[in-house]
Amino acid sequence: MLKTPENRANYFNFMFTKKQIEVQKFAAGVSVKPELTGTHIKGDYTEATDGRILVRVVNKQLERLGDNVELPEKAIAPEECIAKLSGMKIQKHNDPTLDFLFMSGVKSEAVEFFTLDQEMLKTTIGLPRIIEDEKYPENSAMLKKPENGSELKVNPRLLAKVLTFLKDFKEVKIITGLLGDPIRVEAEDDDNRITAIVMPLV
Repeated sequence: MLKTPENRANYFNFMFTKKQIEVQKFAAGVSVKPELTGTHIKGDYTEATDGRILVRVVNKQLERLGDNVELPEKAIAPEECIAKLSGMKIQKHNDPTLDFLFMSGVKSEAVEFFTLDQEMLKTTIGLPRIIEDEKYPENSAMLKKPENGSELKVNPRLLAKVLTFLKDFKEVKIITGLLGDPIRVEAEDDDNRITAIVMPLV
C-alpha cells in the first residue's frame, strides 16, 4: 500500500494519465474564482471547468486499486504546474496500462516525478494548492448518467469536423433520434442554413 505522511498539505501520491493532465484546457483562463483556473485533483480523478464546460477524467488504474492506495482528498494543481507537467515526456512502456507518471513527495521546494521503471524526472514546480472542499464546486450529481438516458456512439473525429466547420455560428443544434439513427447538426445565420448528418457507430 502506498502511504502518505500525516501532513497531507505537503505530500500526496497521484498517478496521472496523459488525459488527466490535458483536462487543464477546460479550466477557466481568468475567473473571479481562482480555484477554477487550475485542475482539481480528488480521489482517482482530475477535473476542470470554466463554468460552461465540465470535464472529469477518472484514472481507471487508480479506480481498480481502490483502498490499496492513499489519494489526495482535495487539491488543485495550478495552471503553471500542469503546464510543466504537459511538457514532460511520459515514458512509453510495452504495457499500455503503464502510460502514466507517478507523482510523489509534493513539498514546498520541489515535486519529484518518476515512471514505474524508477527513472527519476525531477523538476521544481509550483506547489499544488490544497483547498477546502466547499471552494470547488461539487459536480458528481451533474455528471451522473441519467437512468432513462439513451446512448449513442459516434466517431469523435467526424463530429469534431462538423462542429469545427460551424465554429463561427452563435449556436448549433444537435438532434438525436432513435438508436441507430444519424445525428443531425443544424446551424443558421443571416446568410446560411446548414444541416449536417453524422452517422453513428453501429
